[in-house]
Amino acid sequence: MNKSDQLLSNLKSAPIIAILRGVTPDKVLEVGDLLVSAGVRVIEVPLNSPDAFVSIKALRDHLSPDITVGAGTVLMLADVENIAKAGAEICISPNLDLEVVLAAQKLGLISIPGIATSSEFFEAYKHGVRTMKLFPFSNLGVSFMKAFYTANLKKLR
Repeated sequence: MNKSDQLLSNLKSAPIIAILRGVTPDKVLEVGDLLVSAGVRVIEVPLNSPDAFVSIKALRDHLSPDITVGAGTVLMLADVENIAKAGAEICISPNLDLEVVLAAQKLGLISIPGIATSSEFFEAYKHGVRTMKLFPFSNLGVSFMKAFYTANLKKLR
């Protein structure tokens, strides 16, 4: 199963991405094991966490290959190569930075940029992105998501 199919399968199984913000490498395996035992299938380590690359590598080396491990808060082009080396499978960003998206794709990562407008959605889509996050969702809300779906996503089906 390819990474994209695995991610979608994992999210169907448990529609949540556990974000391990602030978890240190000495605790990350314990937390990862607890999450997996609770049914979580996708784990994100934000790059603003302590020693994030070490934590990503530890999780990827320790957890079953069918668990998706990724990096969040990926803002810099240089970080994309580092997360790939650490074994991340997904590259989650709070914004749409096409340099980050294209670098992630080139390295075989699934890029999940944050979008907040139709223009950002279509720009990402045009560049092969098929998984995105509405960000910041707290500012956009469910009514925005419904209107966004009606105006944009239905047309692509």
